[in-house]
Amino acid sequence: MKNCCKCYLIFLISAFFVGCHKQCVENQIAELKFTTEDLSINPYDSSEKLVFKNLIGDSIILSKGYRNTKKFTIHKIDFEEAYNYYNGCQGDYFTSEHNYLSLQDSSVNNSGTILIELYFHYSFSNPTDDKGIWLVFSQGKHISSFDGGYLFSHDSLFNERGSLDSIVTFHNQINIGSNSFKNVYELYSQNPDSRNSEWFKTAYYSIQKGFCGVRSNFGTLWYLAN
Repeated sequence: MKNCCKCYLIFLISAFFVGCHKQCVENQIAELKFTTEDLSINPYDSSEKLVFKNLIGDSIILSKGYRNTKKFTIHKIDFEEAYNYYNGCQGDYFTSEHNYLSLQDSSVNNSGTILIELYFHYSFSNPTDDKGIWLVFSQGKHISSFDGGYLFSHDSLFNERGSLDSIVTFHNQINIGSNSFKNVYELYSQNPDSRNSEWFKTAYYSIQKGFCGVRSNFGTLWYLAN
């Protein structure tokens, strides 16, 4: 009987150590990469010199830019949880690209900025093919930026489900300021910063030209002049 108990105890100890040191399995379940067509939803390459004017002749000149793509690895179990409970094993993972663009005013006042990010909506709980575009246009220190998120394919924008940002309409042709533009989305975004009473609630965006203009809730208009 004593020998049986000893064998059983050895079995339990062995099973414990085998369980603690079982092999970590981390399979890649998806690789999300932008095609050249996907990237064309953002027409800027970061070398542009953009001039925006308002109706009284003031200018914003954006000429300092960069654009690049980064790849992120997303595991099913985050690092801290894996370290505390799973011997560092984070389980299955996928890789996902994000493409970033920034265009800024090169002056010391830095009175304007355009930011555009392209990303995938894929997650473990939502394995979707949806791709997102985040558009930001800011000007000065006393007005909140336009800050809107939408879905896209390489040649179209779509409303994102459950988002307060929305596509107002699509213009085959529209006059903005003193210029005329073709194939322009009129986009709405809520105020991203409640501390500002004035914000750019409307943006005019073209897949061929990028930002063609922005308009605030007070009626202030900046339009692409070049």
